Amino acid sequence: MPSPTALNPRLIRRARADQIATLFTQWGRTTSSMVLGGLILCAVMWNVAPHDELALWLAAILANQAWRYKLTLRYRAAAPGLAERERWGRRWAAGSTIAGALWGAAGVLWFAHGDIGHQALLIVCLFGVIMGGINLTSVYKPTLYGFVLPTLAPLILRVALEGDQLHAFIATVLLVVLAFILRFGHNLNNLMTQSLAIRYENIDLIDLLQAQTAAADRARGMAEAANRGKTQFLAAASHDLRQPLHAVGLFAAALSARVHDGRVRNLVNSINASIEALERLFSALMDVSKLDAGAVAPKRTAFPL
Repeated sequence: MPSPTALNPRLIRRARADQIATLFTQWGRTTSSMVLGGLILCAVMWNVAPHDELALWLAAILANQAWRYKLTLRYRAAAPGLAERERWGRRWAAGSTIAGALWGAAGVLWFAHGDIGHQALLIVCLFGVIMGGINLTSVYKPTLYGFVLPTLAPLILRVALEGDQLHAFIATVLLVVLAFILRFGHNLNNLMTQSLAIRYENIDLIDLLQAQTAAADRARGMAEAANRGKTQFLAAASHDLRQPLHAVGLFAAALSARVHDGRVRNLVNSINASIEALERLFSALMDVSKLDAGAVAPKRTAFPL
């Protein structure tokens, strides 16, 4: 599949605008995953973190999602065009960054020193939230980076600050996983953008082909009309010209019966021969016009050469 830079920039902008629109249709999924993840984290850390801090943190998560819900309603009411969606995408990415900062704060505040079990549960919760929403956050790159980095970078730093060899190893592994997540999300976004751009390119090609087909049909109709006009003209002209030509033939025949001079008779005979040639020509024109009009069906027969 071609890279985004190899495609038409207009198609890329159209695809990204469509991706931003997708973000605002997924508010329900985003909120469900945030609330579910928050409840799980509060349950996991209930015995090691202050309860008021857990409640305040969960309230902040809900408040951020409520703000994003209002943003979604405003987006639907505005129904922005392609050129305006980038601004709305940045607003959605700001909400993702706030959510990421809240999760990152949880990873630092409630990192239980000396309790490897709760540390592991905290790490699993934060990485689980990231991986659970990777398909949605990867739709728009600012949302991807705005959510993933503030969530995981503080946690990895906090793990590394424990100072012992085990935590240094864990921090290194987490850093590698973070790089993998970012790379995976980046590639997934490119794939979605390219797929949408190619889809729109195919739609444009189909529209162009349909327009060209319609133009060809109109041109064929005009050509057929011109051909019918030519056929009608040939039929009318052949018929109208044959009558005076026939009259000239009668006059020439009458003149031939009254002329006794041999030289004059030869001239009259030449006139008659020319008249007969013209009549054959007009008969051929009539046959051609009838063939064009479909009034005469050709009959194929074998004959010796």
